[in-house]
Amino acid sequence: MSHNFEEVLSEALALDRESKVELAERLAIDLANSDKHLSAWVQESNRRFDAYKRGKIESHDAKEVLARIRASVLGK
Repeated sequence: MSHNFEEVLSEALALDRESKVELAERLAIDLANSDKHLSAWVQESNRRFDAYKRGKIESHDAKEVLARIRASVLGK
């Protein structure tokens, strides 16, 4: 990754929660490249959050999950 990416990432991580949410939404829109895909993801994320609040699903530490995924993908 470029040095510029690391700078942008560092600045993004320093944002307040509301700004991070807005940034994530804008990136999702850009990546989805269609309102249909974004709408589907918003519905799914809302469904998952509701299930979490009702105790139907657990939460897991993102860093731990990503580490397990990387290890699985990279065979380590």
